[in-house]
Amino acid sequence: MLTYTATKEAELAVAKGRSDHLIAALAHDIRTPLNAMALTLTVMEMKLGDRFDSEDREDMASMRAGITAVLDLHRGILDQSKLAAGQVVPEPTAFALDVALANFVQVVQSLANYKGIAVVRDLATGATVRTDRAMLQQVVGNLLSNAIRYTVRGSITVRSRPGPEGVRVEVEDTGIGMTPEDQARIFEEFFQVDETQRAIGEGYGLGLTVARRMAVLMGGELSVVSEPGLGSTFSLTLPSSLVAGKA
Repeated sequence: MLTYTATKEAELAVAKGRSDHLIAALAHDIRTPLNAMALTLTVMEMKLGDRFDSEDREDMASMRAGITAVLDLHRGILDQSKLAAGQVVPEPTAFALDVALANFVQVVQSLANYKGIAVVRDLATGATVRTDRAMLQQVVGNLLSNAIRYTVRGSITVRSRPGPEGVRVEVEDTGIGMTPEDQARIFEEFFQVDETQRAIGEGYGLGLTVARRMAVLMGGELSVVSEPGLGSTFSLTLPSSLVAGKA
C-alpha cells in the first residue's frame, strides 16, 4: 500500500509539472498574438477612425471586447494557478499610498475616457503603507477595470481613508449593481452575474477571485456592497500593521 501510494503521488507530481509547463507555454502563445491584434486595432482606429461609420465602430468595439475578454481569462488562469501552487509571495516595500493609487488610476484612465466615464480621485494624503506594490496594483486595477466594464454612464470614485483599523481603499461605481445573492458569490471562481445584468465584453469570473486571494496574502480584506441599478462599492482594507505612518 505504501509503495502504491508513493507511486501515485510521484505520478501526480509529474502530471502537475507537465500541466504547469503546458500552461506556461500556452500563456506565451496566446498572449503574443492577442496583443498584436489589439495593437493593430489601435493603429487602424488612429489611421482610419474618421472614415468609420457607426456600424464599423460597433464592429471594432466588439473585436476589442473579445480580445480583452480572452486576455482577462488568460491572466486569471495564470494567476489562479500560481496562487493555488503557492508560487505568489508578497515582497513588501514602503510607499505613499495616495501617489500609488493615482498612478493605478492613470493606467485605466484612457479606457474610462473612451467610455465617457469620469474617474474621481478622493485620496487621503500622508499615509505610507508597507506591502507588495505590484500586488496592490493588480487588486486595485482589477476593481477599476470591473467598475469601468459594468458602468454604462456616470462616474467611478476612487477613495482612500485612514482609520483605527488601518486604511480603506474603495472603488465605487454607478454601474449595474448586484443582487444580494450575487454579492454572496461574486468572489467564487468563474462566477458571473445573471445574464440579464451582464455588461457586454465582461470577463470570465476569475479576476475578483484572484483579487481577494491577493488581498488576503497582503494581510488585507476585500468586500463589496451593492444594489441592483445603483452601482457597487468594493473595499480593500489594509490593517494598521501595514500602515507605516506619514509619507
